[in-house]
Amino acid sequence: YGLMIVIMEIDLKLKIQEFLASHNMKPYHFSQEAGISPSQLSRFLNDERGLNWETAKRIIEYIDALGVPAKDILK
Repeated sequence: YGLMIVIMEIDLKLKIQEFLASHNMKPYHFSQEAGISPSQLSRFLNDERGLNWETAKRIIEYIDALGVPAKDILK
């Protein structure tokens, strides 16, 4: 399961970066809107730490609420 989680985190990181670029959004604003700590998102995007399930779920739900289907987030 460990490798699978790492692959999912890499994919989620790329999806967040794509989302930020396509929506011209700063990570700070994204984290505030998604209901997560800005420092937590920053550390994740800078490969300093992973995400727990609850944080990943909040990110996916936020992106999904903006019109990107959850099934397309972790493809």
